Amino acid sequence: MSTSPTVNGDNKGRALIWAVSSLFIWRVLFLMPATILPSEWQIQAFIGGCIFATSVLFVTQRMLFTPTEEPTISDTSLSVVACALIMAAGVTIIAKDLGNMGLSLSGGTIKPIASAPVDVSPVVVACLSSVVYPIAYSLVLVGILARGLLKYLSQYPAILVAIFITLIGAPFHAWPRLAAVTFLPLWLFYQTRSLSLASICYLPATILPLLNALNIGPGIAGFDIEDPQRIILQPLWFNVIGLVLIVVGATVMNHIRRPDLVGHEP
Repeated sequence: MSTSPTVNGDNKGRALIWAVSSLFIWRVLFLMPATILPSEWQIQAFIGGCIFATSVLFVTQRMLFTPTEEPTISDTSLSVVACALIMAAGVTIIAKDLGNMGLSLSGGTIKPIASAPVDVSPVVVACLSSVVYPIAYSLVLVGILARGLLKYLSQYPAILVAIFITLIGAPFHAWPRLAAVTFLPLWLFYQTRSLSLASICYLPATILPLLNALNIGPGIAGFDIEDPQRIILQPLWFNVIGLVLIVVGATVMNHIRRPDLVGHEP
């Protein structure tokens, strides 16, 4: 069981405003520690920003709205999690090449990754950007924004609105990639009401910096091998693998889930 805010009566408008503005508020709060702490405390500011911003939003939501029980509408067994991760891997592959295509069409180039502080391991920095930040971000994206929109919209309109909100302020060439990586956790949450599953399946799309820091990338041109002077597109066979992973994961998941719940919309 999970909880969501009650939005009956006069609270409905306030709850919608809260849901729609949650990501913008989170981003502002995330940056606050960096404006207070000295520059040599970058890592502490990053971790503090994630914890502070996410905690403030969820505590505020509980203060503003009365929590109500929200039943899980599908099981989240290990087999379902495995299917979701397979889909996430496929989406990560496709989304990366969508990003490559967007950069290529816009005439842009791959921006070099900012160097880590001299006294901090690059692996630590990669863990923060690949795991800590995405988890905090996805908790707000799904747990507040997506859950709030579902009080007013059915599944797919709510997904479209949530994706549109995440694209605000992003470069136009990045929209296809961001839309692809945002769709899956939203869809998984609306299918299962599992916040943890949705957050976990957001991580594969952000894992590349960590793979590169650990030198365990697959060595695919355009995926983890990039040229700062020009955009390299992924090989066709690699994109086909991504599509196959998405189709297989979605197909098996639909067979695993209880037939009476498949395609259920609140």
